[in-house]
Amino acid sequence: MVLALLAAAHPQGALAATTGSCTINVTAGGVLKPNATLTTLSTKNPGGSAGRASITAAAGGMLPSALCLIGLPLNCMQVSISTPSSFSSAPAGNTNVTLVGTFSQVGSSSFLNLLSLVILNGTYSFDFDLTATKLSGSFGAGTYQATQTIRCE
Repeated sequence: MVLALLAAAHPQGALAATTGSCTINVTAGGVLKPNATLTTLSTKNPGGSAGRASITAAAGGMLPSALCLIGLPLNCMQVSISTPSSFSSAPAGNTNVTLVGTFSQVGSSSFLNLLSLVILNGTYSFDFDLTATKLSGSFGAGTYQATQTIRCE
């Protein structure tokens, strides 16, 4: 069971394209593992592991950089994830499944379980988690894959 991460760095509008940048480097894909009752597959279950990415944000110019550093989100970058609506690959018969993705900054408890976050200049490491819950029945044997998209814009 694999969790893949897809990175997409999109600056906000034409002005941001010339005054700031954001780089996403996916350093590890995640691993989904089942719970004891086979009703969830999650990177948070025992044996599972979160996907990881390093994200570097750089606001261009003195004024945008200074405003970003004091907390005014002018030309700062927003990190977000798009959780898939279904598995990209799974055995037949796996319907009634809900997927929920979250991310948190590595080594910090202040950004836990977010769907988006404005980041300041610098390099940050994030863990990306995914949990799939079977609404009725249990997950069957086989290989499951899902891809979350990381955005920095």
